Amino acid sequence: MAYGGSRYINSTNFGNAASPLFTKPPQALLHQQASFIQGFIMDQFPTLKPVEDFDFVAFPAIDPRYSKAVEAAADVIAVFRDTPEVKAFVNYLTSAEAQAFWAAGTGALATNKNVSLVFYSDPLIRRAADILNKSEIVVFDASDMMKSEMNAAFWSAVVSYVENPKNLDSILAQLEKVRKEVYR
Repeated sequence: MAYGGSRYINSTNFGNAASPLFTKPPQALLHQQASFIQGFIMDQFPTLKPVEDFDFVAFPAIDPRYSKAVEAAADVIAVFRDTPEVKAFVNYLTSAEAQAFWAAGTGALATNKNVSLVFYSDPLIRRAADILNKSEIVVFDASDMMKSEMNAAFWSAVVSYVENPKNLDSILAQLEKVRKEVYR
């Protein structure tokens, strides 16, 4: 059961959606979100301590063959000139040395598995990095990979489904119509 029902889900900014976990008494027990939600939690509840007051669990595998798979987001480097200097810069950005600076300075998860966990000062982000480092398969969230028109239709469909799950067949039919137009 989702806290607050469809009205709450469709009217709450995702950065505030974890708040019911921290009311007295708690109005929710679990919240599914990416590792960056911790920043929103700490902004709203600055006295909370990671691990002691809140924690996370990795999403369980639904098939043992994919027990080392994770879903992630990532930034992409685009190169517009093929020069030795650009190649050197991109190689540096992807190096453990450069990504260690990001991990230490921002708490962002490094994509280079050679970045030591000691660079993560936060215990939850350190554990998330360890899970990512031990993964054998990394996939993007499907909506992150969709063309913009499909992405907009997808999120509209999610809202429609939350408002009225009985309309699933018509919602899926509309998504399929958009898919056929977008991915010709």
